Amino acid sequence: MILNLIDMINNKGYSALVTVFLVSTIGLILAGNMSALMIARQKIIRNVLGAAQSYYTAEAGIEDALLRVIDPAIPEQTNISLSLAGSTASTTIFQSGNNTTISSSGNKNNFFRNLQLAVTAATDGASFNYGVQIGAGGLEMKNSGRVEGNVYSDGDIIGTNSPVITGDAWVSGNHKIKGFRVDGDAHANTLQSDSIGRDAYYQTKTGTTVSGTNYPGSADPPALTMPISDTLINSWKDDALAGGIYTGNYLIENITDLGPIKIIGNLTIEGDAVVTLTGTVWVTGNIILQNNGIIQLASGYGTNDGVIIADGNITLQNNFLVCGSEGYNISSNPKVCNTANTSYVLFVSTKSGDGAIDMKNDASLNGILYAPYGGLEIENNAFLKEATAYKLEIENNTIVRYESGLVNLSFSSGPGGGWTIGQWQEIQ
Repeated sequence: MILNLIDMINNKGYSALVTVFLVSTIGLILAGNMSALMIARQKIIRNVLGAAQSYYTAEAGIEDALLRVIDPAIPEQTNISLSLAGSTASTTIFQSGNNTTISSSGNKNNFFRNLQLAVTAATDGASFNYGVQIGAGGLEMKNSGRVEGNVYSDGDIIGTNSPVITGDAWVSGNHKIKGFRVDGDAHANTLQSDSIGRDAYYQTKTGTTVSGTNYPGSADPPALTMPISDTLINSWKDDALAGGIYTGNYLIENITDLGPIKIIGNLTIEGDAVVTLTGTVWVTGNIILQNNGIIQLASGYGTNDGVIIADGNITLQNNFLVCGSEGYNISSNPKVCNTANTSYVLFVSTKSGDGAIDMKNDASLNGILYAPYGGLEIENNAFLKEATAYKLEIENNTIVRYESGLVNLSFSSGPGGGWTIGQWQEIQ
């Protein structure tokens, strides 16, 4: 009996041991599975957090680069590195004309996310199809004045002492071309004492030689509208106003940035002044640019064009130099613009009557003079790209040299002006 009791105890002990072993094994298996699950979950969380942090760091890089693109006060860079809470972003800025692409790669513990943003500078377009365009006030040229390009006038074109138009000349309505050498075609109701290099289209011709074909009885050319509307000019004034107001006469004789700004008074730039235009300028009074001063567009304009507006008259004289975003050659003497990049400065005078704009005495303008309601006078070895006015006088060895890029101009309110945000997306 005692032996039977011992056997029972031994069997129960064995069963207990087996039970403990099984329970422990199952517990270890469950604990292992739970540990593996926790490790996997922690890895997933770490991956998610790393990917998310690299994404937001890349986005921060995009935003930092975008601010550098649109704000002219921040130094320009094409490659930017950014560190944020243990993650980094490498950002690249690529500009092509009005379009800018920003690419940013975020990295957190070798988890990479790549973003890209496309932005476009908002611009206002205008076209200058002729080297010189004149309203009903007509064109007077004398003393070896020269237009290298085409001319279109709604009034008479009158020349004295060997003026030259190297392209075609057009006169609308019942008006005439008198005393000119026109190297291209001539279109006018009346041709008088001219030398025409190619064909002539007219109603009346006297004292004129034609190297090409005569087309008597040709219809008079139609009148043209001015290339820039008042609505567009007013929108440029709004751009200037958005930058703030300065009240009083504004004198600049040093190195400074200017714009966007509205000046209630006169603006004078002279002497050793080097003014970098960073936005549209609107002056309610007169603008005087003289005595070796310089205006250049900020490099951020790229191939866009800048605007300066006066409600009064504009005077450019005495070796004053105006350059586009290419800037000027600081080592040259006298100062000259660097190689042009199809970026221009447009000067607008809204003044009516004579004396809206006067350019003279070796002033040089990589840009355009525009006086739709007033008279424009260019003289004494002045040089510019295009002139448009109600009435125009060109004399004393002045050259207007037209460039084809003036057909499609994009005027910007400045490097920090309007921008259109395009695709903001993640890329592989």
